[in-house]
Amino acid sequence: EASDRVHYGLVRMLFSWNRQFVELLDATRSREVDLGDGRLLALNKFASMGSALTFPVETMVFTVAVLYALSMEEEGYVSRAKVLKNLKRDDVRVYGDDLIVPAAVSARLIRVLTDMGLKVNSSKSFTSGYFRESCGGDYYRGHDVSPVYSRRDLPSSVDQSAELVSAVDMHNQL
Repeated sequence: EASDRVHYGLVRMLFSWNRQFVELLDATRSREVDLGDGRLLALNKFASMGSALTFPVETMVFTVAVLYALSMEEEGYVSRAKVLKNLKRDDVRVYGDDLIVPAAVSARLIRVLTDMGLKVNSSKSFTSGYFRESCGGDYYRGHDVSPVYSRRDLPSSVDQSAELVSAVDMHNQL
């Protein structure tokens, strides 16, 4: 639900330094939705999934949140130098709403995201222990432990193309 929670006001504020870019972003988004009964509902979110700009803008919004949390965790203030230093960290990754940060900064990041009006899914947030989940993968102590599934029975002849494709897919995952 991350894309549905990124408020357009937050996006406008993030890019307020470039009015023309904000106008271009505005031109790409749906401003309202037809409820089907003649009523129109104004949308406050930036965009929904499927919009070509949703994922990159979402990634930028979450990156700003991570950089702010990292800077505040270190010394209690934000500076250009600290942001540039944190951009080069090897232990931080942002891919849409998948955020990988050091466990020590996770509590502050959760507060920052909540203050931004975003909702943190605690059932998918791993801030202690050795297990992590990101981008659909499961990891234990940095090793991929994602389960592999056989979606179909193994083929008994070369004529079973769907079963062959499934077997090759399972082989590739293994």
